[in-house]
Amino acid sequence: MKTIIILLFSFSQIFALKFMTFNILDGATTSWQHVLNIIRNSGAEIITINEANDPGVFYRIADSLGYYRVLSVHNTYNVGILSKYVIKDSAIYTSSTLSKSLLEAKIEVSPDTFIYVFTSHLYPFGTDNERRLEEIKEILPIMATKSKFPIVFAGDLNSRSQLDGLSGDYGAVTTLMADSGFSDVYRSAYPDHSVQPGFTYNAQGAADRRIDYIFTNPGFSAISANVLDSGDYAQWPSDHFAVFAELDVGSIADSTPPEISSIGIVNDTIITITFNEPLDSLSASNPSNYSITNGILVENASLGQTGTIVTLLTSPHMLGSEYVLTAKNILDISDTPNSTGDTGVTAVYSYVLLQRGDTCFAFEDTYISGAAPTANYGAEPILLIDGDQGIKTAFLKFNLSAIKPDSLILDSVHLIIKVATGTYSNSIFGGYAMAVYDNSWSEDNVTFNTQPVISQDTLGNFNQVNNNQIYTIKLNNTILLSETLSIALVTSNSDAAEYLSKEGGYAAYLVVYTHEPTSAIQKDVNNCFDITLCPNPFNNHIAMQYRIAGETTVSISIFNILGDKIIGYVKKKQSPGLKRFNWEAKDGSGNDLAAGIYICNFQFDNGFQTIKRILLVK
Repeated sequence: MKTIIILLFSFSQIFALKFMTFNILDGATTSWQHVLNIIRNSGAEIITINEANDPGVFYRIADSLGYYRVLSVHNTYNVGILSKYVIKDSAIYTSSTLSKSLLEAKIEVSPDTFIYVFTSHLYPFGTDNERRLEEIKEILPIMATKSKFPIVFAGDLNSRSQLDGLSGDYGAVTTLMADSGFSDVYRSAYPDHSVQPGFTYNAQGAADRRIDYIFTNPGFSAISANVLDSGDYAQWPSDHFAVFAELDVGSIADSTPPEISSIGIVNDTIITITFNEPLDSLSASNPSNYSITNGILVENASLGQTGTIVTLLTSPHMLGSEYVLTAKNILDISDTPNSTGDTGVTAVYSYVLLQRGDTCFAFEDTYISGAAPTANYGAEPILLIDGDQGIKTAFLKFNLSAIKPDSLILDSVHLIIKVATGTYSNSIFGGYAMAVYDNSWSEDNVTFNTQPVISQDTLGNFNQVNNNQIYTIKLNNTILLSETLSIALVTSNSDAAEYLSKEGGYAAYLVVYTHEPTSAIQKDVNNCFDITLCPNPFNNHIAMQYRIAGETTVSISIFNILGDKIIGYVKKKQSPGLKRFNWEAKDGSGNDLAAGIYICNFQFDNGFQTIKRILLVK
């Protein structure tokens, strides 16, 4: 007897979610309790708020509901998102095109199930064919980057709909939304505008137009929708009614191939490839699926924990050379390949170094003498070293806490010191620089008897030194740059050497050269890189993403390749998560800049700098 097993596959809803969008009128400062009751009584789980102009009221409403919240404070008319579910990440987008801002929230509605919610408040004057159309043209590409997730876009768009029986200058914004694959939830539920007009704007005491919307991409299907009002305009707390919708969260069939977002170089034999979505581990970790020109061999490939970053171990790259990386037969988690046949997908990059030099002066310096084992010489204007009777050793201490961010690689360290003018100023041997790993000593109390242990690690040495001259030595690259570095100057030679101390008017100092290995993308084959072209004819801005682990103040400066500052952005406290920064490719006076290489400097509370080299191809 045969047993026949029939497997039935279907796409069913994960569950339903209740959404609301509400323009609460100038912050609802005096009517916030009424607004709270409307939201609470509706049962809405995710709410987009327009005109959240009083942040205190917005937070009070969120706390009263017990909801997570994120707020964009920009251009007076703030926008916010409230959510019963955890907001895992958020981003704020601003530009000269957007009259307010675009707020994005990534929300985890069930374990490992995410949706994206966007809200904005479009320009209130003129017709749709003017500024509002330009605003929505800027918003749609941003939302398109999350197209593999269910998306809700809601808010006060100040736009009439082509589905409401209007013509002429009406409907340009909503038509473009529809053409981009977004559904007007209310009109999907009530196609006949003459029966259910769904008016939301009631500033004149009688609702007469529909300008507040909830739009969804194919990741949602509408169960129901309605406009919430009290029936008594005088008692309603805003000049807008709220729009409510219950939506099924579905899934979006993934037929889009994985694409390369960026290439980074850790060192000359390790590169990283960031893809725009999680990958199949087996195909992504197969080194034979990658090839690099100029004779570079791919020896190993490994997929990181996020599933989007592949690390390649290669033969050495040559500094300044250009390479073409080809990735083929790479599958995403839906088994969609990144290419068909043997062609693969290519990206061109170059191995470049962005070097910087930081100077650090000794903040403590002194010497000790075996002839006076309990004497302290911390206030002396000289540093004396001698290998004869009454051995003398000098000590230097440097604070390096702000010198070397984790993202930078150490190239070299140089010690600069000046010879004094005195009895021992000329010497046939200027001494050895030795590592000292005990930093507890102080110039004010260290003596020969209490001196720190001097290691056997020689960092460098001076040859002959002469009166009143400045000398530089390159220290051994095995030097460990911790927060504090101590160095001892010693000699076994009886021809003593005498250097100036900081009290003598010339403090010894270090110059630390570091670099950030950078992959400068030369060619955007897949049109998916965060770094885009500027200025027109293609794009008029550069979009950069960065992630911060904790709340911190962020300031951003743009420099040209000569190091001249182009523009700076004031410090702003930001919450943790992935952030997006849009630079409009203009200088501080608003002038358009030519294509070229620019440097973006991010400064955080901990003082560390992350420097990104950007190659713009015109």
